[in-house]
Amino acid sequence: ACLVFDIISLFIKNDFFKKALHTGLISVIAVGLLIGYGYWNMNHVVKTDFNVSTNKNVKLDILQISDLHLGQSINPQQLEGYVKKMNQLHKDYVFLTGDIFDEATKKTDMVKACKILSSLKSEKGIYYVYGNHDDQKYGYSRSGNTDIFNHEDIKKELEKNHINVLEDKVIVEG
Repeated sequence: ACLVFDIISLFIKNDFFKKALHTGLISVIAVGLLIGYGYWNMNHVVKTDFNVSTNKNVKLDILQISDLHLGQSINPQQLEGYVKKMNQLHKDYVFLTGDIFDEATKKTDMVKACKILSSLKSEKGIYYVYGNHDDQKYGYSRSGNTDIFNHEDIKKELEKNHINVLEDKVIVEG
């Protein structure tokens, strides 16, 4: 790292910036900007469209949602707003593909989220696949969350709200 700073300082002519570089001020600013960008990116939901073609005579519009990290990135009220926007898309299927919840998600919020997600509109159903954070296996205690839940709690709430949990099963449509 020192070598990198020495090389950079060769190109900096201004004494103020050289001192800032050597005292670590520029590094602190760079880290702050990186954290700020990460926080902004975490809270900036992006809609991405993909077109997938096949030789089969089938046309499907699919809504795929992942990595919400409820409790960490968004709360149930924000989720409700996103669901209202997504319902305007009129999709055939909705797939919830993991990390909808995480270690910071409270059980009460998980229950609310399952009900909110069940209001997603689709012609052929809503399907859920577990992610690596969903059942809080990485340690809820580190997040300070004591209102915990497990794999079975998620499955029970999703199925109660008519969301199909795909767990070692295949569903054939058509």
